[in-house]
Amino acid sequence: MGFKVFKLDTSNILPWNPKADTLQEDLYAAVNNVLADRSTQDLLYEILLKCNLPLTLPMEERKFGENTIYVIGAGALAICLDTKIPQAIGDEIVKLRDEYAPIVPMQVVFRDNGFDDVSKTNVLQILKQAGFEEKSVRTI
Repeated sequence: MGFKVFKLDTSNILPWNPKADTLQEDLYAAVNNVLADRSTQDLLYEILLKCNLPLTLPMEERKFGENTIYVIGAGALAICLDTKIPQAIGDEIVKLRDEYAPIVPMQVVFRDNGFDDVSKTNVLQILKQAGFEEKSVRTI
């Protein structure tokens, strides 16, 4: 039993604001777009706010090998913020969705720079073939 305390802070994600004279640095910052001093918990709560979900929803942490998927609100949202996301994570998310399917349709959020190009494409196709709508899968 307890409570959570939150304080207002700046976003954990760097805004895209390119300038002609610093374009190379701006492009690099867009790839590594999460501030270095922010924790996974910081990102999780910001994603909840951006998805219009209450901060009081239950959070469950599921381990799949070296990867972690956070299941929020009894399956309303699945989040993977790892820096190395394999193709197999798509299959694990489909299993999670099937576990929670009777409750709500699941939204999914990934850390974009956690993928290589092939893995990202394959994970998105796995989710699409499993019936996830394109608008319910996002990357940050």
